[in-house]
Amino acid sequence: MRQLGVAMRQTDQDGSGLGRGMLIAAWVGALALLTLLFDGELARLLNPNRAPAGEVNDAGVREVTLQRNAQGHYVAGGRINGQA
Repeated sequence: MRQLGVAMRQTDQDGSGLGRGMLIAAWVGALALLTLLFDGELARLLNPNRAPAGEVNDAGVREVTLQRNAQGHYVAGGRINGQA
């Protein structure tokens, strides 16, 4: 009977270690997922003009309208005459 009790304690200890590892893995996975989700949102808030589109007006001049970011600045990526 005593041997059975020792075997059960070893199984409990091994199981709790596995459970703790699974819990840590779940938290790490959840944090990684939240980081990915909020990274895109943060990039959009910092630069709402990631791909600005220009339109040619009646005078034949190309115009680009930019939106302000969350801080009130006008930020845009793109190229002018092939230069970044």
